[in-house]
Amino acid sequence: TYHSGSRPKQRFSRALVISQVALSLCLLIGAGLLIRSVENLRGQDIGVTRDNVLMLDVFADEMATKSSRYPDLQGQLLERLKSVPGVRSVSFSAYRLFSGSMSTAPVRVPSSHINPEKNVEVRENWVSSEYFRTLGIKLLLGRTFTVEDTWVEPKVVVINESMARHYFGQEDPIGKTIYFPKVDAQGRYIPFGSQLDKSLGVEVVGLVQDAKYDDLREATPSMAYLPISPVEGLPSSIEIRTAGQPTGVVPQIRQILTQVNPNIILRSIKTLEDQIDDTLVQERLFTKVLGFFGLLALGLACVGLYGIMSYAVVRRTNEIGIRMALGAQQTDVLWMVLRETVLLVLVGVGIGVPVALAAARLVSSLLFGLTPSDPMTIFLAVLVMAAAGVLAGYLPARKASRVDPIVAVRWE
Repeated sequence: TYHSGSRPKQRFSRALVISQVALSLCLLIGAGLLIRSVENLRGQDIGVTRDNVLMLDVFADEMATKSSRYPDLQGQLLERLKSVPGVRSVSFSAYRLFSGSMSTAPVRVPSSHINPEKNVEVRENWVSSEYFRTLGIKLLLGRTFTVEDTWVEPKVVVINESMARHYFGQEDPIGKTIYFPKVDAQGRYIPFGSQLDKSLGVEVVGLVQDAKYDDLREATPSMAYLPISPVEGLPSSIEIRTAGQPTGVVPQIRQILTQVNPNIILRSIKTLEDQIDDTLVQERLFTKVLGFFGLLALGLACVGLYGIMSYAVVRRTNEIGIRMALGAQQTDVLWMVLRETVLLVLVGVGIGVPVALAAARLVSSLLFGLTPSDPMTIFLAVLVMAAAGVLAGYLPARKASRVDPIVAVRWE
């Protein structure tokens, strides 16, 4: 039996273990929520075919790339890059996907769905004719760009589903006109005058599916794609789709850039998958921190359970021997010790789950595709905690079930 003097210490030890179980469960649930949220973010349909795509961020001095020494720079690069074995398509664009940079334009859309005299903000990107094929963005209506399309003549634009739905409703957007403002020498948009200049009208020639651009969390914005001119120098982004692993062609791509124009600086080259992962740095860091402390707390809780149950077995050796001498089976002794372990774990879980539900609201802004009270995450965390706790208690319970009754009865 327990000595009365040790009871306060036993109570304190049990309270400490229960607290450790509750804390570790809170951290495990938090880490589980973030892990599932990151997987939801990565696994969602982003509207592009993300496999086997390289994203190049390039820079070159405008005067150097437009000089007579490097005529048709885009054409030369396109021809050389497409000749690399394993390369399926190459495109240019002003802004890379998930780079954190995207231009907006104050346009006017003559439509019965909005005020035609009111400016509306839409995202815009200047892209080459192979852009949609390279990224696997599906064409739904009309056509994409050809090499003959420029911003000067003919004036054409391809829009996404969100823009068509928002400004044209159920109407067919093909053939509709969107008005883009003029641009000054500094590249800034000039406000529309009181009379809308018809020469600013751009015809919608294609409708493509929605695709994510900057943020995996945000709803797809209204997007207008404009044709990039081959004579406008070198855009900052090059997209390359390959037949196999894209990293295998990186050395050849670096060499080609240098050969075509030594003024080109390759600031970064990474796969589209890596580009997407870069947007989840905050979530991944927070997940790792919570996971680390969750596992640490779980380990401490297991050590505490093992220690307190081992001490209990030592204190009750005499009692266990008497029980076994009177006919108790090993399984009876095993369950007697495990029962106390299970009770401590259940109390810790009973405290930890409500606390975790309250604390999970603090990270609700980081969650995607699930709620702070996601039942599957909570169930898995409780299962891990219970399994670890029972395992920690099983070792001393197994030791107790193998006590020699004769030795145990003589134990003092």
